[in-house]
Amino acid sequence: MSLTPDIVKKFEALRKIAPLPMEWTADAEARLKEIPFFVRPAARKKIEKFAQEQSMSQITVEVYEAAKKQFG
Repeated sequence: MSLTPDIVKKFEALRKIAPLPMEWTADAEARLKEIPFFVRPAARKKIEKFAQEQSMSQITVEVYEAAKKQFG
């Protein structure tokens, strides 16, 4: 079974409704822990949303830094 453009389009629409859980590397988690605890949940959501918009399923240090650069 091959992935037709229609199947891919439906999958992408589904991911927007019910995103897959994000996997964080240990190094990226360590960077996240440098953020004050009271801001950390919002930062995590923002970074994960950034990664999902880029069709990524794992947060690495590189993804973390790219999100940080975009958000300031």
